[in-house]
Amino acid sequence: MGTVSGRDRTKYPEEMGRVWAGEIIASRHKCRLDKVFRAGLTPVETVSKKGRNPVSCSPHPGVGYGTASVSATFSTRGSVTPGNIVEMSIERRGMTIVELLVVIAIVGILVALLLPAVQSARESARRMQCQNNLRQVGLALHNYHAAHRTLPPGCLKWRPYRGNPKLKNFAWSAMILPYMEGSNVQQLVNFDYPFDHAINSVARKTNVAIYLCPSVPMPAEKSGKTDYGGIYGQRINARTGTDNGVFIYDRSISYREIFDGLTQTMMVAEDTGGPDGEWINGSNVFEQAGAINDPTAWIGDNEIRSHHRSGAMLLFSCGRTFYASNGTAKPVLAAMITRDWGDVWDMTTVE
Repeated sequence: MGTVSGRDRTKYPEEMGRVWAGEIIASRHKCRLDKVFRAGLTPVETVSKKGRNPVSCSPHPGVGYGTASVSATFSTRGSVTPGNIVEMSIERRGMTIVELLVVIAIVGILVALLLPAVQSARESARRMQCQNNLRQVGLALHNYHAAHRTLPPGCLKWRPYRGNPKLKNFAWSAMILPYMEGSNVQQLVNFDYPFDHAINSVARKTNVAIYLCPSVPMPAEKSGKTDYGGIYGQRINARTGTDNGVFIYDRSISYREIFDGLTQTMMVAEDTGGPDGEWINGSNVFEQAGAINDPTAWIGDNEIRSHHRSGAMLLFSCGRTFYASNGTAKPVLAAMITRDWGDVWDMTTVE
């Protein structure tokens, strides 16, 4: 005797609860089908010889696969025909608690392994977008310089703290909008009035995508913000003459005045969470006093800060962007900022 052909299996699928009688007995008692029939026994006799109930039995003792109710007409010997069919009613059960817990544990381990990788990939993508934003700012500054032969002032009509409210106090970042496809936003700005005048309220509340780092969450109540600030100077190793950067008050610096070299002098850096983070506000320039992402820096100061891991993005006067780590030495950072001090630094001194 042989096994049931694939064609017969298709005609009488197990999903319909129909299987060949001899094959059922062979599988239950772990013997070959031809051995059942060579013994000259009917399937019911085989069950009885094994000490099982011929009507209801468990396929394997001790294993909870359910029970089968058997009723059929059997031939004593001979080939298996469609007439020798057993009707089975199988009680199907779901997963056990142990199996479910194992599956949950495996899924939890996979999630724990994959989640950091996914978060890292997302942060890398956000950092690349931040870098691209600064490149666009650099191109706009170069285009502005090509048109005016100078960079914009860091602040136009600077207003000190509690100063005359009639002082306009416009930022460099408001002046370069036409050079970064932001003419529609600049048309909202009336430069005849101070930046915080009511006539400029719509412009002040307008977000400019290039000025937003994607790693920084956007507060619902905050609008018109920027995550990038102009470099006024440094007071890391200078207490006087700290206007040694590129963007200073009420004065425009040209590339000819950057004696330290365009590739060596920083123009713009990330300043997330600073108190003056508005692209229209002329206070959006700062003196650097500490290290990058310095936890000891006063929160009321504009400093190089970012929401990236272990560093911040910088823009140099030549237009290149550079990611500097928190471990960058302060003397090296000071040399990056000054425009005409004759400071020398190279990439090997930056972590």
